Amino acid sequence: VYGCRSQAGGSRATPTPQNPCVRANNLSKGMAFELNATLGDVVGTITAGAGGDAKKPFTTNATGVATGLNADRVDNLDVAEILAAARTKTGLDADTVDGVDSAELRPRFAQVTSGGTVTESRGLQATNPVAHVDTTGIYAVGFTGDLSKCAISATLTGGALGEIVAVPVVAAGNTTITVTTANSAGVPGDRAFHLSVNC
Repeated sequence: VYGCRSQAGGSRATPTPQNPCVRANNLSKGMAFELNATLGDVVGTITAGAGGDAKKPFTTNATGVATGLNADRVDNLDVAEILAAARTKTGLDADTVDGVDSAELRPRFAQVTSGGTVTESRGLQATNPVAHVDTTGIYAVGFTGDLSKCAISATLTGGALGEIVAVPVVAAGNTTITVTTANSAGVPGDRAFHLSVNC
């Protein structure tokens, strides 16, 4: 058993270098040390006091690949944490494009009955999305967001011919599309329709 009382920092300590307990310096091109265990399963151990994350087994200025080195922790992360970090979106969010959430990228639409009831939809206001007075053929359909730069399509459903017009108005950050339905002669009347918005 060999012991010494070398101070911290070793030969790289500043301002005063310290001689470590063991130091090998090859002044030529060969290796400075070799450790070999012919029959043992473990070559050796490196311990530092009580251990823990505040202790370092060694330091190096060499940044090449250490061939054969199998470590279960890298940058203070174990394998599970490394995989979790790799899956975590940092700076790049696959749910957004140019700062727009994926929900905003999906086309908004509404399927509305002649009585003003919504059967299927996406992107409508949560409360009272459709305002309608019977027999007028006029429906005010409320969508979330400013849709002033979007393309709006309205289509009558059912077998009868007719006419349909859609006019968007933006107010308080939301968009109300006023849909007017009529028969083939242009007389307003209640008709079921589909409304879609593409941005």
